[in-house]
Amino acid sequence: MEQKPSVNFVIFYESIFQCSPWRNSIRLWTERGYDVNVYQIWDYRNHKYKANFSDNFRLVEVKIPYFLKLLLAIIKRIFRVFRYFNLKGLSGFGDAIDLLCRSLIFVSTVYLKTNKKKRHVFIAGDPVSLAAVYLLQRRTNNVLIYWSLELWIEKDLQNFGQILVKKIERYCNKFSLYTIEFGQSRCNLLSVENKIPLSSMLSIPNSPLGAAEIKRNYYFNEMFNIEKDKKIVLHAGGYGEAYCINSLINQIAAWPSDCVLVIHTKAEMKLSNNDMLYQLLKRRKNVFLSNEPVPFERLDDIYSSCDIGLVFFDGTHTAMNTNLSCPDLSSGKMFHYLKFGVPIITQKLMGFEELIEGNEVGICIDKFDDITESITKILSHENGYKQNCIKMFRKYIFKEYHDKIVRLIEEAI
Repeated sequence: MEQKPSVNFVIFYESIFQCSPWRNSIRLWTERGYDVNVYQIWDYRNHKYKANFSDNFRLVEVKIPYFLKLLLAIIKRIFRVFRYFNLKGLSGFGDAIDLLCRSLIFVSTVYLKTNKKKRHVFIAGDPVSLAAVYLLQRRTNNVLIYWSLELWIEKDLQNFGQILVKKIERYCNKFSLYTIEFGQSRCNLLSVENKIPLSSMLSIPNSPLGAAEIKRNYYFNEMFNIEKDKKIVLHAGGYGEAYCINSLINQIAAWPSDCVLVIHTKAEMKLSNNDMLYQLLKRRKNVFLSNEPVPFERLDDIYSSCDIGLVFFDGTHTAMNTNLSCPDLSSGKMFHYLKFGVPIITQKLMGFEELIEGNEVGICIDKFDDITESITKILSHENGYKQNCIKMFRKYIFKEYHDKIVRLIEEAI
């Protein structure tokens, strides 16, 4: 009997332990009896916050030498001086050098540490990883899958390093058996951007594993001693302008008196005295900050411990503009709220009106002043919204989509 190929997940820009869809995918591949390898940049979070990951896989971490990181940091600081002379092109030169040097080390290490005598399925999650596995796929009889975790659109990119990496992605993507994206809108965008056939694009939702149920935990109530009759509105995930934090906290004074806001971040953060949230936490009793990282296995406790979930993005503050303005099925927090029957308030981003308001699981707002009215509307029809959330979640079962993709890959190997 021919031995199954190994399945290799390769990611350059983020730890595998921060990527919910890939962690779920690894679990499903191992359940089918495949050996799984994970290649990623060394991440301190991986060692500081030990993950209780029950699946068997081999982890290969690529560590950038300390002297090189120090040298690259100095180079970036030198070139950023040009910002003060309105020479933005030159100011980004250091960032470009940094990206290209790190990319070269990552690609070389992945190539050298891969067993070239075995057959492999390579799954790349970003342009640099795609370049690494392209080299391996070209030299051996392997299958290349590009699972683009973020949309890289050339018009959004800010320096020649990013643009060069984008051109490499566009070239290597042509050799992928399939390209996976989160939703049909994102499939359509990447198909045009990378000039690949739409027929080679596969859609998958970024939804968590497990059954949907209306459930209310009291994780935040116990953490902050919040009365259980209070309604918790949760903003989970990132912190900063890209997640509209300042716009959100500017209008919280108008919220109903029985509502509190909890902001939960996925990493530890220190607020300066000048930070708007720091000032708000000092003077208001209905705002709380949870910034202790939670193990992957406890994410369900976070998203089931609220009554309304917020999903906000602002791509104008990042090079990933299109990635945020076209979320489609990429929002893991959206699906996590749905899993526990938590109604959602979000913006009218591409695809969200159809998903959120079309399925009556929440409200899409035009401006942040509309949040207060949206909270009142949802709480007055809370049970109906909750039931609709469960129905929508069951339309997008991750395992069902993933099984179809695996069957297509198995046919090719």
